[in-house]
Amino acid sequence: MVLSSEETEKKIEQLLAYMEQAVQDGNWFKVKQADKKMHSLLSISQTMPWFNLIEPQRKLLKKRYINIINLIAKQQSVVKVKMQNHQENKEGIAAYKEFSEGNRV
Repeated sequence: MVLSSEETEKKIEQLLAYMEQAVQDGNWFKVKQADKKMHSLLSISQTMPWFNLIEPQRKLLKKRYINIINLIAKQQSVVKVKMQNHQENKEGIAAYKEFSEGNRV
């Protein structure tokens, strides 16, 4: 596949937008899919004579990747807190059930 620098820049932007939306939607399959496509695109682009000309776009790509990773980390923290709360509630319900059943005997 041979792409011009303009086509590559456009494809990078599309993949980033797709990945950002997938993260917002919590669709981890799509995040992984977009990431694989991005790596493939960059790998192919490295062989092109114009690769060094898209340095500003690659820097932007890196910044946006960092933002995506930070967003994923925040979402992961939220899920972790929810799981901890769920576990604590589950344990509390079990303790209350045990206590209430003990009072009936």
